[in-house]
Amino acid sequence: MASPFPGMDPFIESQLWEDFHGDVIPIIRALIVPQVRPRYTVSIERSVFLSSDDEAAHFRPDAMISVTQKFLTLRTRDDARVVTVIELLSPTNKDDKGGQAQYLAKRASYQRTLTNIVEIDLLRGGRSSAGVQPEL
Repeated sequence: MASPFPGMDPFIESQLWEDFHGDVIPIIRALIVPQVRPRYTVSIERSVFLSSDDEAAHFRPDAMISVTQKFLTLRTRDDARVVTVIELLSPTNKDDKGGQAQYLAKRASYQRTLTNIVEIDLLRGGRSSAGVQPEL
């Protein structure tokens, strides 16, 4: 059966997300760099999210799990000030087990500055973070 979303693979988010995420971030960077040079630089950076899985399941640890995720930052070339952050949302950013709360806190820290945030959400599952504020 053909995908109802041409160009999108619904299995990416469950089975191949890390591979997909790792491949797409550099591609987005390569597309953006020619558009923003020479005024800005574009860097790939990493965040670490910690989450615990309370559900008993085989082959899954019941301790803390750290998930490293890449994102892009656009910085001014003269003073290296971050002007824009580009996040490709992952299943961890949208889960109910702490990942979304940590992501929302990170997003709130950007919102307290003059940093622009671009969120790319290609996932069908999980709770959308659009308009959601973190619990402080």
